[in-house]
Amino acid sequence: MSAVEDRGQELRLSISASTRDGDETDYRRTGLPASQIFSGNEFVCIAGSWISFKLYALGRTLAEFAPVNSPWNQSRSFLPPLGGNPQPIFTVEIPPELTNTGMAAGPLQGALQVGLGLHGTGSILVPVELYLDESQIDRKNLALNDRNTETISFLLPPRKSTPHTLTQHDYGMRIGAPVYILQAEASVRLRLTLGIDASVIKRNIATDWFDILTVPLHRVMLPPHAGTRSYLDWQEGRYIFEARDPGDTATMQPVATPPRLP
Repeated sequence: MSAVEDRGQELRLSISASTRDGDETDYRRTGLPASQIFSGNEFVCIAGSWISFKLYALGRTLAEFAPVNSPWNQSRSFLPPLGGNPQPIFTVEIPPELTNTGMAAGPLQGALQVGLGLHGTGSILVPVELYLDESQIDRKNLALNDRNTETISFLLPPRKSTPHTLTQHDYGMRIGAPVYILQAEASVRLRLTLGIDASVIKRNIATDWFDILTVPLHRVMLPPHAGTRSYLDWQEGRYIFEARDPGDTATMQPVATPPRLP
């Protein structure tokens, strides 16, 4: 760039985001330890109890009981919402046997089933840092509220230089790991189920869920897991400026020899 004075240089960065219902392979690829993969489920809910004992005496095992690993597992895999109106995310169905809300009459079986639901929306926050000559000079957060492309602008500050000289500066950006922000509500839900199990007719039907109690949750911010990539670096920018003499016309300026790039 050539001018009488350096007025700085505007830089623009455009980012778009999308969410994904990852599987086990996706999570392994990020570097997560095996103990945190949970079969690729985004929501993990496991309940149960285990007991074991071993009786050892006189140098031998007299009795041993190994626990039966059969917990109540209601983990869910789902696509994290991004933007838009709040939407259903998942529902954990409570067996009617636990709530004692089932009934049976011959081949007919019915139940008033209770469910715990979660619905909401999400956004993504991406920190971006601007570097000039290996020093951070600015930092901004880019909010992505949907799948559209968003643009953030930075300004390389003007640098002083004498006429007929060339100055060069290296610049770059560091894009930090995104933070997923979930704004959700929990609800207690009900639905009716009906089943027919006769010799010639076997059918199960259920109504839609309807909420009887909704509880707003605090905004949940989910940073990246430990051990995963924390930022993306790009430090390959180079800004070259030629200062012209304000007393001469632009066409009469001698051409300076640009510095040799490595």
